[in-house]
Amino acid sequence: MHWHYTKAMEILKESMRLYLFILLLLSLLPAHSRADHSVTLSRIEALVDEAWKQGRPAFPLADAKGPALSFVKLSPADPWQVGILQVVPVDAPFEKLVATLDDTAGYVGLFQDLKISERRNEKGPDDFVLFTETSIPIPFVANDRTSAHYTVTRAKNRVKYRFTLVEGNHLKTFTGLIGLEAREGGKSVYWEFDLIEPSYGAGRILPPKKFWKESALSSAQSDWAIKLRTEQPGLAKEKILEESGKLADSKEDEIAEAYKRAPDLAGFLASMSPPAPSSVASPKSPSGPAPSTARPKASGPKSEPKP
Repeated sequence: MHWHYTKAMEILKESMRLYLFILLLLSLLPAHSRADHSVTLSRIEALVDEAWKQGRPAFPLADAKGPALSFVKLSPADPWQVGILQVVPVDAPFEKLVATLDDTAGYVGLFQDLKISERRNEKGPDDFVLFTETSIPIPFVANDRTSAHYTVTRAKNRVKYRFTLVEGNHLKTFTGLIGLEAREGGKSVYWEFDLIEPSYGAGRILPPKKFWKESALSSAQSDWAIKLRTEQPGLAKEKILEESGKLADSKEDEIAEAYKRAPDLAGFLASMSPPAPSSVASPKSPSGPAPSTARPKASGPKSEPKP
């Protein structure tokens, strides 16, 4: 018994030396090999704003019949550089969806393992730091404690939340966008795009593929909970947590497939842009001028979102 224990400790020490050596090598990687998340997010936000200005959904998936999740691989050389997009149609009015999102304290009990969700350093209802603590059921691993700065832009029939990591004990990067969009018939859409990069150490215990699958499952559970809370406000939180967990688990194979076919950043940005008008000329009419090839003007808001 003593020998096995001693041998195990020797193996652990050697493993830790190798692990620290790998971390040292990673820290020496040139800066240009890593994705610039702030620039990436700004490019995506600009496309969201342009879509809204034209009266279009920010993401084509937003017209799907059910929740849809996709990934984007930001760097072919670094498996930790990945973004996650979740789009959830909600069978409830836009105003109710906004109220659910704004009730940040109410996230506790809805999101799996979330212990604390509270606003700090609040400069106003649309400028605050959200502190969250999430239980991690792994021995000797501290709970996840994250503070993110949120700014909110509100306009008629749409709201945008942009968030950026202030401090976190397991995350190197956590930034993204949340969008709420009104739909006809008293319906709405919730979407969230996250750029996450775990820090070295406990945050990278799992292999990258497993980490992203678990992150996507967690995202699916919380977004389903938002949907259920908005659609059925009288439903007990325990029931919402149970149902959203089951729905997220049912997406496991779909999430794995989405990770396999994830586009690169260029492909993802292209998917957000409207299709280019056809370059084929229309034949002239023998009895008059050629038919107009002008695209119809988009309906909807004509101005940029206002705070």
